[in-house]
Amino acid sequence: MTHDLLRIADAYYFFQDYGEAKKFLEKIIILPETEFNTRFVNSARNTLGLCYQKENRLDEADFYFREVSKTPFPHSKVVWERIANGNIGTSYYLRVLALARLNLSTREMAGILGVGTDTIRQHRSRIRRKLGLSDETDLGTLITGL
Repeated sequence: MTHDLLRIADAYYFFQDYGEAKKFLEKIIILPETEFNTRFVNSARNTLGLCYQKENRLDEADFYFREVSKTPFPHSKVVWERIANGNIGTSYYLRVLALARLNLSTREMAGILGVGTDTIRQHRSRIRRKLGLSDETDLGTLITGL
């Protein structure tokens, strides 16, 4: 049954009906996690986080990604931690891009996110590299123009 619920939720997610996907995913994540169903429960948590990420509700998304990384089963823990950390990183980049769109300075962004200015510079550089942009490209101007 868990597998079927996940397949239905994945279909709703694919067709960008995140509200319906979340309804099915929430039915899965209330189940106690066992070694037998850990793959389904963590897939549901991860996809739930992705739904919230698509809705730009990044705090809720990160909550579910962190839940994924808490799996108690060592044979799958490393894989799930990597997936969760990658998704949390995406949420973080989305936050940096949102602040760049507001034309905030590096210092202002660092203050809001509670990190150092070097961290913000590093993230901006990584975002540019992932987007294939030069180091001179202003992210705030680029995003505002979209």
